[in-house]
Amino acid sequence: MKRVTVFLAVGILGLGLLLAGCTSSGIAPHGTFGNTETQYPADFHMAALQQHQSTAEMLEEKIKKLENRIKDYDQKPYRDPKGYRRDGWARLIETWKQEVKGLREKIVWHNSELARLQASTFGHGLTGEKKVGNS
Repeated sequence: MKRVTVFLAVGILGLGLLLAGCTSSGIAPHGTFGNTETQYPADFHMAALQQHQSTAEMLEEKIKKLENRIKDYDQKPYRDPKGYRRDGWARLIETWKQEVKGLREKIVWHNSELARLQASTFGHGLTGEKKVGNS
């Protein structure tokens, strides 16, 4: 019985520390539990947009290289007589293509959010300050 109590106490303590670590690590940049520094939504969307674009480009390069490798193996079937490598690579390519598709959808969403934010801040800076004059 004592072991069960100790096990439960350690588990509850670990769960509490895990939740406290998640809330203080800045996982929710705009929520009440994020970092004390505020990050403007446009900056957040721009950073996410750039990250998704670079990841999508990297995956597309990997897909091209792997497709070329499959073509090489198709020309020299003695290198993979049963086709295990080619089949595995083809499945990997399909997985990466799905990831690229998801990333492209996220890119479109972040672009639309940036456009929405720019339209809503027309005549105002990102901080909400009004622009005065022609400057």
